[in-house]
Amino acid sequence: MTPEAWLRRLCDATGMPPQTDDITTLLAAWSVVVSARQEMLDAERPDLAGAIVVEVVREIVAELELRQDAWRLALTVAHQRVGTHRAGVAKVLRYQRSNAADF
Repeated sequence: MTPEAWLRRLCDATGMPPQTDDITTLLAAWSVVVSARQEMLDAERPDLAGAIVVEVVREIVAELELRQDAWRLALTVAHQRVGTHRAGVAKVLRYQRSNAADF
């Protein structure tokens, strides 16, 4: 397999994150991406050292970086949402305990 073909497969395996607010759906989609990429990395890979100078490869790498950045952003937003939710739950629990003690 040529370096270009391998990088294209890696890019294809790294689809864009789904447009969803459901964290479970997002993590399930990320799991598929991670598994597909790990399978490629575990298999025999072409030598990519000389491939980066080819313009086509630069375009593939740029697309791969774009998709990776989109995943980073989606996962960061999901992480922040989970943290905010957990902080809110902790506040509610503290409030419930303090009110229960008043009775």
